[in-house]
Amino acid sequence: MTRSWFTEPELSGGGAIVDHVVHIADLLEGLMGSAPVTVTAVANRTLHAARAQAETAGLVTITYANGVVAAIDCSWSKPDTSAVWVG
Repeated sequence: MTRSWFTEPELSGGGAIVDHVVHIADLLEGLMGSAPVTVTAVANRTLHAARAQAETAGLVTITYANGVVAAIDCSWSKPDTSAVWVG
């Protein structure tokens, strides 16, 4: 089974950053009890490069008002035939 729709932003809503980071960032904000002050992100399309139309990997760094710095490493690193689609 392949998931070709996952790399098409019109069908999936975005790439690996949208897919993974939103959930972790939401959890971190709740755990920190503090709002993000800065967010920095880098992304690439190295994984599934032949068909990727959205980022397939990224690194997001969030600095919170309480001084905590969190890094979220997200990717679609599983093979297309994986039973689950998590990175």
